[in-house]
Amino acid sequence: MEFLISFQFLQLPLWPFFILVLIYPAFLLIRNQLARNRYFRAEKNLKEISVRQPEAILFRCSMDEIRRIASLKKEKLRQWIQRKIQEELRWNIIALRFLPEEMFSMPAHSQAQNSQQQSHNLPVYPSL
Repeated sequence: MEFLISFQFLQLPLWPFFILVLIYPAFLLIRNQLARNRYFRAEKNLKEISVRQPEAILFRCSMDEIRRIASLKKEKLRQWIQRKIQEELRWNIIALRFLPEEMFSMPAHSQAQNSQQQSHNLPVYPSL
């Protein structure tokens, strides 16, 4: 650019380039603030359902799960977490480590299956 200006091949004002240079950092700052707002909403929602360490749970969540936790309210969030515990091993481990026991108590049919497994001398893993 300086080469072109010094030999007067191209006489362009420089201020549009400064605007272009500032657009991407502004985009990054806005995106970061929106992500922080989503994180804090998710943290608040987890605290509302009596989770003692919401930061530890959110650290182990994907971005989609954080979005989901931030968007759900109390009862829907409890149901979503219980469904995740039943479907995914990762959430089973999160529940055992960070969630209150009343949130992940085993349903009656799971206890019956566990008693059948014990009768066949198979190893039983709690909440798996």
